Amino acid sequence: FMPVQAKDMPLPEGPYKPYVVGSGMVARGEMGLITAQIGYEAHLLSPMYYSDVITVIIIATVLAPFILKNALKRSANELE
Repeated sequence: FMPVQAKDMPLPEGPYKPYVVGSGMVARGEMGLITAQIGYEAHLLSPMYYSDVITVIIIATVLAPFILKNALKRSANELE
């Protein structure tokens, strides 16, 4: 088993840059909420950290569409 570093991985061909794909993945808040809930119920997260994690998930989920829109515009400008 040899670990592969991200810099060694080939980028897929296509119109979208990695930052477009990454910004599109930010909105996966429901998975973060489920993971945080499981960690909280298993006493792996204290109530203080749980509320912080939930706040960050909500902020990231709300901001994600704006970040993605900006990334798509930026990608489109680079294609021109």
